[in-house]
Amino acid sequence: MDLPFNLRDWSLVAPSFGSWGRTFTMAATNQFFSLSLTRPGAKRDVVDHKENEDRGLVREVSKEETFSESPTMLVAVADGVSRCADGGAVAEWLLTQIDRDVIFEENHQKTLINQFHDYAESLRAKFMVEFKDRPEIQESGCTFAAALVSGDTGAAYWAGDSPVYLITPNGERLKARTLTIADKDPYSGALTDCFSGVTPFRVKQAGFKVEPGHIVVAVSDGVAYDGEDLAATIHSNGFTQEWMESICQQSFDMPFSDDISLAGVRIED
Repeated sequence: MDLPFNLRDWSLVAPSFGSWGRTFTMAATNQFFSLSLTRPGAKRDVVDHKENEDRGLVREVSKEETFSESPTMLVAVADGVSRCADGGAVAEWLLTQIDRDVIFEENHQKTLINQFHDYAESLRAKFMVEFKDRPEIQESGCTFAAALVSGDTGAAYWAGDSPVYLITPNGERLKARTLTIADKDPYSGALTDCFSGVTPFRVKQAGFKVEPGHIVVAVSDGVAYDGEDLAATIHSNGFTQEWMESICQQSFDMPFSDDISLAGVRIED
C-alpha cells in the first residue's frame, strides 16, 4: 500500500507544522500573529518511543479558501498517546490533512465554525480507509486540540486532554479561560476519547468571541503550566518565540518531562 509518507522513517517534514524534532513556525498578517513550537522532551518511555510524539500547526486560511471576507486562522496540536506503537505518526498524519485539505465549501448552509467541526470528525473515516491494512496504525492514536478564528468569532475543538485557552486583558494583567474539557475518566485519569481507529473521535466544540489583543493557545499536556500561568508569563514576556522557548525549558526542568507542542494566535488591530 502506498502511504502519503513513511511512517517509520518520518520522511515528511511539512513546512508549517512540527515534525519529530524541534520546529518553530511564525506567521504574521495584518489581522493575526501566530506562533507554533514543538520540542522533544526527556521521554517517559525512552525505550518504546525515541521520537517526538507531539505535533503543532498554524495555518492561515485564505479568503479564496473560505469564500468569506473574514480573515481566518487555524491553530492545532496533536499529542501521540504514549502507550501506542505509532502515536506520533498518527499525530503527524492528522495535522498533515488539516494543513493541506480543502476544508470549506462555497455557499454552504453551515458557518465556517461548524464546517470545520464536521470536517474534523470526517477524518476518522479517511484514516480507517487509508490504513485498512495497517492495524498497528489504526490501533495507535493521538489527542487533538484546535482553534479556528474567523473575524471576531472563534471556536475550540478537541478530543482528548490537550487544552485550548483564551487569554484576554484583565485590567493591567491577562486572564485565561479554559475552552476545553478533558476527555478523561475522573477516577483512573485514562483518556476516554482521542483520534484513533479504536475510539469514537467525537469532536467537542466551544465557541467564543475575540477582540484585538486576545490570544488563543492550544498546548499538549507536556506543558507544565495551566492557563493562568501562561497568561501571567505572556504578560511578563510577551507573546513571542522567546516566551514559547522559556515555557518549554521550564517544563523540561520538571521530573519526567514530556514532549511539548504549543500553537497560538494573537488577534491584531
